Amino acid sequence: MFSRHGLRAPLASPSSVLGKVTPDAWSQWDTPQQSYLTTRGGVLEAYFGHYFSEWLVDNRLLAADTCPTDKDVSFYANSLQRTISTAQYFAVGAFSVSGAGGAQRKIGHDGCHL
Repeated sequence: MFSRHGLRAPLASPSSVLGKVTPDAWSQWDTPQQSYLTTRGGVLEAYFGHYFSEWLVDNRLLAADTCPTDKDVSFYANSLQRTISTAQYFAVGAFSVSGAGGAQRKIGHDGCHL
């Protein structure tokens, strides 16, 4: 399965050129930086992961009440915070695991396996 990141804050900030083209105030986001995954985006990914795991069980691709091993499931995300967090939230929702095992690299570097 392939997926994009979840709901994120805008790429531009209110102080950027794009942010200054309107006299209206920009919405406040619950992220420390622009483009980061939002709290709501994480919650939605966890819901999506839970739905997906139920779909796997319903279609007999995964046994109920089991946690797949690293050989069964692999998560890969590029180096952006929003994609790493998306994979982690999805893993928590799908399999009740942290999704942070394996060799995770720093944000801003090559992709990482979770």
